[in-house]
Amino acid sequence: EFRDNVRSKGVTLRAAQQGPPSISDFTIEGGTELTIGNTYPITITLSPSSDLADCFYAFDTETQHTFPGDAASKSQCTELLGNSDKTEYTAKLQASGSAGSFNLFIQVVDREGRDNVRSKGVTLRAAQQGEF
Repeated sequence: EFRDNVRSKGVTLRAAQQGPPSISDFTIEGGTELTIGNTYPITITLSPSSDLADCFYAFDTETQHTFPGDAASKSQCTELLGNSDKTEYTAKLQASGSAGSFNLFIQVVDREGRDNVRSKGVTLRAAQQGEF
C-alpha cells in the first residue's frame, strides 16, 4: 500500500548577490587622441550586467590611480545611461589637464557603493588656435 504526505511552505527566491561591477572594456568615441576642453562620449561594457549609480574619471601619468571617497576631488562622467540589460553604459567626459600621454582611468560605482576601475592610454593635446 502506497501512502504519502506532502507539506508546503512559502519561500522567496532571490538572485545571488553579484560581486562588484566589472568593466570588460571601455571605448572613447573618436579614439585615444583627445583635445583638451572637448567632451567625448564613452561606452562602458560590463560583464556581468550591473546597476550602475555613478561613473568617475581621471587622467594620470601613473599606472595605478586611487579614487578618493570624496566626490569633489574627482571628475564625474555626465549623462550616464545604461542599455536595457545593463551590460553597456554610455556617458560623457571632458578632456582636461596638460598636453601629453596619460592613462585615462574610468571608475564605475554600483547602487551598493561597490566599484571597479579600468584604464586605457590616451594622448591629450592642446586645442589649435582658432579651433572650436
